[in-house]
Amino acid sequence: MIRNFITNTLCGRTESTDPLRTWNRVKAMTDGKSGAHVYLVKKANVLGVLKLYAPSADSRRSVRDIAMTVILPDSISPHVFEYGVYNTRPWIIMEKLEGHELYDYQPSGTQKDLEILSSILVALNSFDKTVQEVYNREHKDTLQPCHRDLHPHNIFICGGVAKLIDFDLAISPFDVLRDTTSTHRQQALHHPWLDYML
Repeated sequence: MIRNFITNTLCGRTESTDPLRTWNRVKAMTDGKSGAHVYLVKKANVLGVLKLYAPSADSRRSVRDIAMTVILPDSISPHVFEYGVYNTRPWIIMEKLEGHELYDYQPSGTQKDLEILSSILVALNSFDKTVQEVYNREHKDTLQPCHRDLHPHNIFICGGVAKLIDFDLAISPFDVLRDTTSTHRQQALHHPWLDYML
């Protein structure tokens, strides 16, 4: 299903569907840096987050974000309820995560720190495996890989479990970390918590 969505959306053939036809908007949340509008939405007793991407002549970036969120296992990424296109703008509704960004986590020198680090490594390994086995095999020619957004704001801690969010990323984070000349590596690792743990 995601393959058809990618192909049809990039060719402009996806039928326009209003994401608020079955979900009710509760309130606006912080908009994304890329110009996406983000809303808290609700259907019955289920809360979700609607991300309505900014209008763009080239929708590959937003389609890649949706594809990665759909493809990744729910254990390391928000569960996706629905996705589509409305008036040429791609959108996704996913679970509302309860927790906080890694950026806001304050290490305490306890076992919990090690458990969170372990969870981050599990999430990155699972992400790497999914990218290699699914994304690169099925979507690499359609959606050009790039990686710009792996940083502590995009690692969300839910209890003691790390989940990856906001996929402007389509290749393994390990490829960036292996590149010792990359400023992306410095950005990804530039956080007191990671400095402390590493």
